[in-house]
Amino acid sequence: MSNWRMAETPHVVVFSQDDEKALRDTAHNLEKLHFLLSALTGRVDKPDETIKIAVTMIGAAAEFEQLRLTDLRWQYGPFPTPFSKTIYYDPREEGPVLAATQAGSNLVLQPSIGRPSRRDCQSDGDTGLVSVSFAPTSNPDGSESWGGIVALLPVNEIAFCQSADSRLYAGFAQNYLMTYFPAAYPRWFLQGFGEMFATMVADKDFVEYGQLPTGFFQVMKQYGDYPVRNILDGRYLSGKGRIWTPYQAWRLVHLLYFSDTWKPRLQKYLSALAGGADLKTAADALGSPVELQRAVNAYRGRAVQAERMTFPVARTPAPTVLRLTRAEAGLIRGRLELGARIEVPAEEGRDRSTALARRAAWLARLRGN
Repeated sequence: MSNWRMAETPHVVVFSQDDEKALRDTAHNLEKLHFLLSALTGRVDKPDETIKIAVTMIGAAAEFEQLRLTDLRWQYGPFPTPFSKTIYYDPREEGPVLAATQAGSNLVLQPSIGRPSRRDCQSDGDTGLVSVSFAPTSNPDGSESWGGIVALLPVNEIAFCQSADSRLYAGFAQNYLMTYFPAAYPRWFLQGFGEMFATMVADKDFVEYGQLPTGFFQVMKQYGDYPVRNILDGRYLSGKGRIWTPYQAWRLVHLLYFSDTWKPRLQKYLSALAGGADLKTAADALGSPVELQRAVNAYRGRAVQAERMTFPVARTPAPTVLRLTRAEAGLIRGRLELGARIEVPAEEGRDRSTALARRAAWLARLRGN
């Protein structure tokens, strides 16, 4: 047997190594998130013939990056370097897949002039205290010099730990929206919608969502407000000019979603896009960009809402967990890499035949390993 396990619930399958309790908690919380999203969108108890999403947890950030997973059918950002991607999503025909790191990531907004914080972290929030052992050197006059300790400590660094769960919940929420309500959503809305559920807190019989994300005020202070006009006309996708972050996407979508004033306008805007309207025409449904900019800039602190939903425990059954054989475990990462590296065109022709041949050769090498 391998050290890989599979946890399964009615709507999700999660693969992970080593920590069985963490695997159970992850799968169970994703099932609770699915129920929350179903309740919010009126889909509770409706027939569901969709294929379960397959989630794979991949250790630390460096290990995740070694897989070189390329987003072929989903796009992330463009965001600045501190928000480097630690999640992979692919809405494949054979069922959607999601991969994320098991460790959280330190988001470094301002680098240290001394020792930088480690990339990986465990808790959501502060980067934590650093313990060092240092012996001072002697100056020519015999006094002690403590200058060398700077190289051992983070100095003037602005950073915080973003939990792995938050990335997983954000990706899962985006998948839910695209699976059950497929439409031509603008990227800023998908990203903001995911971030709105990234802060979910789950317990036995309730979930909370919509809280202010960790590090919100640090990010706003570092990058400032973002022009609403640049969002609505698509200029944020260029990655040029003012810096766009997931937190600005969260703030805009959170306002539009929770506000009695703005939510009807959001629904008209999304309906216009789904009906084929261009960005400028659809944006008219939101009203004055100046009014929206003013509302977004003021949306912080106590003005931000959050909600709690309680439910019977039986609504979100605990997962069943199986330990995988070495042969089964050997295919987990292979399936991820295959879909991320070799895209098979739907139409018959030379390109499709070439892609199928490449995939067959890749699978043969995988089985050989």
